[in-house]
Amino acid sequence: RYEFQGSRIRAIYGHSIPDPIEYEEAVPPDILLHGTTSEFAALILEQGLKAMKRQYVHLSVEHDTAWEVALRRTEHPVLLKIDAKAAYEDGTKFYRGNEKVWLATYIDRKFISE
Repeated sequence: RYEFQGSRIRAIYGHSIPDPIEYEEAVPPDILLHGTTSEFAALILEQGLKAMKRQYVHLSVEHDTAWEVALRRTEHPVLLKIDAKAAYEDGTKFYRGNEKVWLATYIDRKFISE
């Protein structure tokens, strides 16, 4: 969530700042995960995964990271599986947030499963 630049610390995702934080496009792992609530999972499976009020959708490399993120919003998380390889091959742009987190602006529902 943060990185060091010399003696300074900054948030690396830019959740709420108005200007976009730009990342270099990168080839994602084949599969990524997104942790959410059961209510949002139903919407995501219907409409796709959208950044909403954030600049990017956050995707996890590891099960534990996705689970931890979802636990911030619910006691009964749902993990969604993202076929990142197919999405990338279809033109979805992915960005590496850090070693555990990948970013995208939108993931079409056809690449998402429970």
